[in-house]
Amino acid sequence: MYLVSGDAKDSCITTLCEQLGYGQRSPQPPTEQTQRFAAECPFYVHALVLGASFEQSKDYVAVVRDRIMAEVRGPHSQPTKKILTRHV
Repeated sequence: MYLVSGDAKDSCITTLCEQLGYGQRSPQPPTEQTQRFAAECPFYVHALVLGASFEQSKDYVAVVRDRIMAEVRGPHSQPTKKILTRHV
């Protein structure tokens, strides 16, 4: 089975390899049954990729949410500043 990725450090592919037992941090070496099942069932690999992508998106949304909320709270937590304007 071949896994093609756009980047050698793609975390989605790294997670997939670990789940299949090929990663450096895999809890156990790949079994023949796991290898055969992954090779015979593309939907299994697809489900693993979707799961990894979903976890990545949850992390990304959490970071974005924190940044947006920091900006929303920022002006309200500081004293109001007067903006000097000049008529032209």
